[in-house]
Amino acid sequence: MNVATTALLSASGVAAAIALLAGAAAWLALRGRSRIVLAGSALLGAVALAAAAVASATPRVEAARLQAAGDASLLLAAQELSDGYNAEAWAALDRAEGEFRALGLRGGRNAAAARAGLARVEAGRGDVERLQGRLDEARTRYTNAAVRLNALSHPDVGWALLRLGHVELALDNTAAARAAYAQAIPVFARLGMTRGEAEAHLADGAIARRAGAFGDAIGHLQAGLRLFGEDLVGAGRVLVELAWVAQAQRLNAEALAQMSAAEELFRRADVPMGLVLAPFVGAEIAIEDEEGEVAHAHLDRSQAAWDSMSDPLAAAGRYLGLSPTSALRSRAASGASVAAFPDHHFEARMLLEYVERQIQHGRNQADAVQ
Repeated sequence: MNVATTALLSASGVAAAIALLAGAAAWLALRGRSRIVLAGSALLGAVALAAAAVASATPRVEAARLQAAGDASLLLAAQELSDGYNAEAWAALDRAEGEFRALGLRGGRNAAAARAGLARVEAGRGDVERLQGRLDEARTRYTNAAVRLNALSHPDVGWALLRLGHVELALDNTAAARAAYAQAIPVFARLGMTRGEAEAHLADGAIARRAGAFGDAIGHLQAGLRLFGEDLVGAGRVLVELAWVAQAQRLNAEALAQMSAAEELFRRADVPMGLVLAPFVGAEIAIEDEEGEVAHAHLDRSQAAWDSMSDPLAAAGRYLGLSPTSALRSRAASGASVAAFPDHHFEARMLLEYVERQIQHGRNQADAVQ
């Protein structure tokens, strides 16, 4: 028996007690038992007040139940998605939407809570579309969620903006990505959400670095490094970007030191994808210095880390903070989800393609300068 049912039964029990006491008071009044009637009337008043309290509490209990159920469905959707169950995640979001819509129908202050819940559902649908590789649909979902959450001053607006930026970047819309990150950073900073702020600084700094805006890049990346704190993977990813900045400025000793520091963090965190990516900095420096053997040695470390991964796609997803899986799953019909979404894990696949190109290109250049 849940809380709401208990409250309803309590309300009916109190109503029955009121009826019984009222009847007894009338019978006693007819027989001139005034003192007993007065005492009974006092008791009747107390019971009536209790009944009113129970009746007024029942809608609040039901509203709290709907809010909790919606939140639980959102959490379940996130877990299902992390495990690669896109259809099950979508079904959990459908349940969350139903629960939040029911909450909204209760009116009053529940309406704002329901709107926030529905906006969070929209962001969750963006997460599903992103894993499925439908990036245009994900962008639309994240945009809608960000607008709605911002209107409600909800703290999740920062995450919607951050993910919107990631999707814009995957779609090669760098200006739109930077605009989203620029909006997300102050939101996270105002709310003290250091992980989100660090991720936004890292992403924005990486774009600035690739555009050759090194001063801007360093500012974002140093902020990200400070905010990641003890997060080994986050700090390692920032150090790789800082190493690339130093390499571009021909600060080779600094670049190599940052590369080595990143590799140590990735080793400690057991993140082989980081150990694949970091040595590319050293290989590029060696190629520019026409030291082919040294370049090959760096690339050998990358190749060894690559070969150590039993599931490179899952490793790429983990490195990017996405689902650490390599396939869409379905408890209902095996393979159905994959057939419907051939571009699933799109961003992780992009990273793997970059790695393969970089290793082959680096080998060719190292051979050329030997």
